[in-house]
Amino acid sequence: MKKLLLLVIASLALFSCEGPMGPQGPQGVPGEGMFWKYYTYTVKSQDWKLATTEDGLNTYYWYEFQNEDITDDLYLNGYVLGYLV
Repeated sequence: MKKLLLLVIASLALFSCEGPMGPQGPQGVPGEGMFWKYYTYTVKSQDWKLATTEDGLNTYYWYEFQNEDITDDLYLNGYVLGYLV
């Protein structure tokens, strides 16, 4: 049985279809769910807020952007990327 299985696998690997390629098929339905938006924000130095950890050892600055397009669904199932330039 193992020899027969090996023979079938070897024959499938060694032989291929030959001949001209067929015509191009019809255009498919556009994909759903791929959605891109770009926003540019300018944050002035006085807008940054100073924060620290509970132990007071680590301090950092932060700024929160308000944007209605960043929903819970996007946060859980999408991707939000930010750059500091």
